[in-house]
Formats: sequence, C-alpha cells, structure tokens
Amino acid sequence: MASIGKLTDNQEMLKIFLIFTVLINCTVSVPADIPSLFSGLLNGLSKNCLTETYSFLTELREIETLQNSKFNNVDVLYDKDLMKSLFGDLKSISLSIKSSNCSSMIFAKYLLDGTVFIGDNIYGEAFNCLSKENLESLFMSCAREIILNNQSIDILEHLKPVSRCVAGKLACSKIDKNSFIGAVFAGVDLFDTFSNSRSILSQIKENKMKLEFNKEKYYSYLN
Repeated sequence: MASIGKLTDNQEMLKIFLIFTVLINCTVSVPADIPSLFSGLLNGLSKNCLTETYSFLTELREIETLQNSKFNNVDVLYDKDLMKSLFGDLKSISLSIKSSNCSSMIFAKYLLDGTVFIGDNIYGEAFNCLSKENLESLFMSCAREIILNNQSIDILEHLKPVSRCVAGKLACSKIDKNSFIGAVFAGVDLFDTFSNSRSILSQIKENKMKLEFNKEKYYSYLN
C-alpha cells in the first residue's frame, strides 16, 4: 500500500465501489491480455473493422503503459487529479471514434462513454463528500435491509436499490447524491452489457440493436 496511511472504513467501501466502476476500464486497457469476453470484439470482423479495432486497442495499450507505473496500488484511486487524467485520456479516445459502422467499435464506444460518465460523476464535486462518508457502514446496513429480504442473492441485481438506499442516507447535497446514484447505476448497466457482449455484438451486426450510452437517463434518479 502507499504511504498515505491506513485506509478508513469509508475509504475501504469507496475503494470497493471505485474498483467496481473502473473494472471495465482496467479490463480493456490491456490488449495483450484480452479476456475471453472482450476478445469477442475481434471475431468475424471485416478487414477494415479489424484494422480499426486493433488501432483502438493499441491506443488503450498506450494509456495502460503510460499509467502502469502510477497504478501499482489501489491508493491512486483517491488521487483525484490522476484519475481525472486517466478518464480524460479515455474520453479523448472515445471522441476519436466517429460514426463507425463496425460493431466492435460501437460496442467499445458505449463502454468508453459509460466509463467516462462514471469517472466524471465520482471524481467531480461529489468526490469531496463521498470520501468523507462512512460508505461501508451505510452500504452494509442497506444491503441487510434489501438483500436479506429477498430470496435472490445476486449482488449485482440488488446493487441499484442498495445504492439508492445508501444515497438516501448520505449527508451530501442532492447533486452529489444524484452523481453517486448515476455512477452506480451506469456501472451496473455497463457490467451487464459487457457480460453479454457476444449476444449484443451479434445484434449490432444484424442491425437489430442500436447501442449508444445515454447519460441523460442517469441524471434524475432522485428527483
């Protein structure tokens, strides 16, 4: 661990949340070790799409190489400037993806836009309040209230209502609560999309699905 001292309980919970929300970014940032689900982006592509996708993966690789020495421990997740810099790099790559007709790039842009949205919300003004809250205690309390009252124990399935419960107990502004809710909800949706990548990529290729990240849907969950 870094020398910033022992993590407090609220930092531990924030760490868990941040690890979850950047999971997709960490996964796709290492093209040399693409997991089976993400490798689906390379299957059945035309020559042009394959070239475009490899170029995209190369850009991610460059970011991973640049940031690698700074991400040797989880404490960097509390370095607001460093994390904003990382999400800024991802945003630049996303903006460089124009109107691609390649299913792989449509899928990749959705993941990037969603990841950047999460970063903007967590590392914006809300971070100052969230880092001071006892999120671990609030999360565990809400999890007991919601998950134990349901037969299902799928944590991902209950993360949205649990996060809404947590937000309701935060001593933060309504704007900060909305940022927290929006980030968690978007993280769950991204993880779900990533987990079903093969099916979604197939639907995009067959023009049966239009995949775009819509940040507007996450803005007013507490209104």
